[in-house]
Amino acid sequence: MRTWDTEKVLRWIQQRDSNILGEDELDNFNKARIAGRAFLLSSFEFFQERALFPGASLALGSPVDEVKEEGKLIPRT
Repeated sequence: MRTWDTEKVLRWIQQRDSNILGEDELDNFNKARIAGRAFLLSSFEFFQERALFPGASLALGSPVDEVKEEGKLIPRT
């Protein structure tokens, strides 16, 4: 996941839950260019600073934590 580009990270997020990011948030996520390495280092505050709503910021924290804490194998997308 560290080497994934923004598009691949976003596709992975949407496969997990297509309701996490609304239209404006998708645009802001893309503008922020959050690629794999940045995604893995992110937090609630990080997402909020990039103009994502609190609900989305909290929801994005869950997959980040799962990957970091459990060392899950991330399938190719």
